[in-house]
Amino acid sequence: MNYHARCLLCGGHLIPAVGSAATAPWRCPVCFVAFWAGELTPEARSAWRKHHRDFGPSNTDSARVVRSAVKAEMEAAAARGVSLRPDQLGLVDKATLAGLARAFPVAAGFLEKVQGAS
Repeated sequence: MNYHARCLLCGGHLIPAVGSAATAPWRCPVCFVAFWAGELTPEARSAWRKHHRDFGPSNTDSARVVRSAVKAEMEAAAARGVSLRPDQLGLVDKATLAGLARAFPVAAGFLEKVQGAS
């Protein structure tokens, strides 16, 4: 998935949000808003309505595409057991990575990737 880790509200850099699988994996340290990568794609950004804080009316194609991408991402996070995405491993400090398995039910296959990165 091609996406830009910049806040939709303020444009600032997003940081990884390591949490449960139900937690969006990116958060803005300025706005304190979290985003799924599916909400940060160029297509989603073009549909973003800042004043409404949404991707258009729910019956539009753009809103459906974003919801579908987020749903797939949530399912992938549930399979991993944690919100942290594979493309975020190099962005998280080693101490956090080391404690990941103690804090969350991390799937064995993803845990091997985490251990390889730490």
